[in-house]
Amino acid sequence: MLHYAVSAFSTAPREAIWALLVDAESWPRWSSLGELDRERSANLDPAGRDQVGAVRAFRKGKNVSREQITELREPALFAYEAEFLPVIRDYRARVELTPTNGGTLIHWRGQYTAPWWARWFTQRFLQRLVQKLADDLVAHAGQQNSRM
Repeated sequence: MLHYAVSAFSTAPREAIWALLVDAESWPRWSSLGELDRERSANLDPAGRDQVGAVRAFRKGKNVSREQITELREPALFAYEAEFLPVIRDYRARVELTPTNGGTLIHWRGQYTAPWWARWFTQRFLQRLVQKLADDLVAHAGQQNSRM
């Protein structure tokens, strides 16, 4: 198994970060994953509180990534499995939210398999992609938090 781990700090409370993670509709506003493809998604909560088993599909151009929520412990743990590149298999990720004085620490970790010839690329790609997701989540949550 290959691994990555990224961290980010937000001044927003843990509940605000959590609300963004469990709301598939919010992801296109703060992430680079693209638009939510409702036709390829399943079991989305209309109130924006997706549960275990929900499948979210995001489209960016012709590429579609799909993730299924596998574990939730509100407001501390968001876990999912995903499919997005043919060379990445068995992808599992966990987003852990830890409250701190003045905000929330986000730890986003994942593991996956890839053929030997794609390992260097996938490690660099995922580390950068997920760090950008975490940073964008922090920026969006911070903007929302400052409006309150």
